[in-house]
Amino acid sequence: MSGAGQITGGGGFTPATSIKEAEAFTKKLGIEVKYDFNIDGKEKLLRLNEFNEVIDDIYLKLPKTNGKIGRVTIWERESARADALLVDKSGNIINYDIKIAGKGKFSKISREDGVFMTGQRGFDWGLYNSDLNFNSEKIAKKFTSGSSVKTRQEMITHEVGHAVLDPKHSDWSLARKKFDKWVDNTDGIFSAYGSKNYDEALAEAFVELHRGTYKAGMLPEYFENKVTKAFNLLK
Repeated sequence: MSGAGQITGGGGFTPATSIKEAEAFTKKLGIEVKYDFNIDGKEKLLRLNEFNEVIDDIYLKLPKTNGKIGRVTIWERESARADALLVDKSGNIINYDIKIAGKGKFSKISREDGVFMTGQRGFDWGLYNSDLNFNSEKIAKKFTSGSSVKTRQEMITHEVGHAVLDPKHSDWSLARKKFDKWVDNTDGIFSAYGSKNYDEALAEAFVELHRGTYKAGMLPEYFENKVTKAFNLLK
């Protein structure tokens, strides 16, 4: 397929040339569009095209994710997040609101940034010097990168990962404890930000899996099998 604002997938996405066209494309994907501030028109179009390109590609490659995203909200922040949107009577999340950055320039998370975001755990791992400055040598040993997210589009992919990747653990509390213990005792972890907790590690792994750069051992074996299986079930 060709033409602006048409669903193409597989790298054939053509950006819309107007906000109306971009919004129509998003709605064609079954996703509501919301703005939580008076964003500049040029920025609005750019953000919508970025979102549409990501979702178009994910829906093509992982068709069982279709329907998991109910709304995209462009908000007045530089960050992104995934929030539950529609929930059934049993408390199960039916779909999500993906909030994407509506302001600021994208910048990669450095290893030091990632460690800072882990809070107290960075101190527990001995990644700060006595003067409370980062110990860059120890950080480089502990983590190979700050985050798997390398572009603004991958920031969206990360949030989609929160919404769609479900390894089906019978005891999520135990799974998180096991993951934390693994992080405490492991060097060469692929994402400093992902070490913050198991949920962030899943979203970071989703970025790697979708990009085709996931390597065996990025997650502990106990989780890896479940995570890769959950990803493959979305195809």
